[in-house]
Amino acid sequence: MVAWQRLSGGWQLPTALQYWRRHLKAGIPEYLARHYWWAYLSHGAVRVFDHPAIISAILFGNYRILMRAVLKRLKPHNCGRFLQFTSVYGELIPSLHDELDITGFHLTDIAPVQLDSALKKTNAPGGKQGVMASQANVECLPYADNSFDTLLIFFLLHELPEKARKNALLEAMRILRPGGRLIVVEYAELTQSNWLHRNPVSRSILEFVEPYLENFWRGSLRDQLEQAAMGSGKKISQQDEEKFFHGFYRLLDMQIDV
Repeated sequence: MVAWQRLSGGWQLPTALQYWRRHLKAGIPEYLARHYWWAYLSHGAVRVFDHPAIISAILFGNYRILMRAVLKRLKPHNCGRFLQFTSVYGELIPSLHDELDITGFHLTDIAPVQLDSALKKTNAPGGKQGVMASQANVECLPYADNSFDTLLIFFLLHELPEKARKNALLEAMRILRPGGRLIVVEYAELTQSNWLHRNPVSRSILEFVEPYLENFWRGSLRDQLEQAAMGSGKKISQQDEEKFFHGFYRLLDMQIDV
């Protein structure tokens, strides 16, 4: 807990609270400013976390495995107009940008520093058409209905409060055209097959670092996706699930229709 500071001019808000308030004024959602400011909202965070060894450690050595799984599913297809919800650390965005058959690569994130980092990795002069980035909240996106052919959500949903997650999924279904494709890479639901699930110490550490994870992995993501599709007048016509790391992570690959 951050202590209050007594200065010559009187009492001052704690440094962390000042930081949260500054981001809130800039339009950053409260849950992000409060719980994830240290990981996503500063150039210092980018310098610390955007390294292969750090990212691999956070995902217990599975980052490149999961990235290759996404590429394997998308590379054989024409992805059309492609959107990724939020920037992510590591090689995923430049790899997708360089290797996919796309009409246009779009990226949306609420944090300007994350967009800047992604653009530096992808918009090299003389190369392939760069990423088209938009600063926006995934709960209320500035895109027209049925405007994308492919959408990727990579380790975002577990970081959202339940209501924000519901809104983000509704937006995902709204902007995907009929026949479009949605890929979600996330934590799998709690099971007894993985030691990280069974061990109360490891589970408590993960839930402390990720304050919305407990709610996320005790719910049914499939049900939430189906409800979001119905809310947009659509349905999930095909769905495939692939598990990783003894069922700790998963990839959902879905086709969206009316």
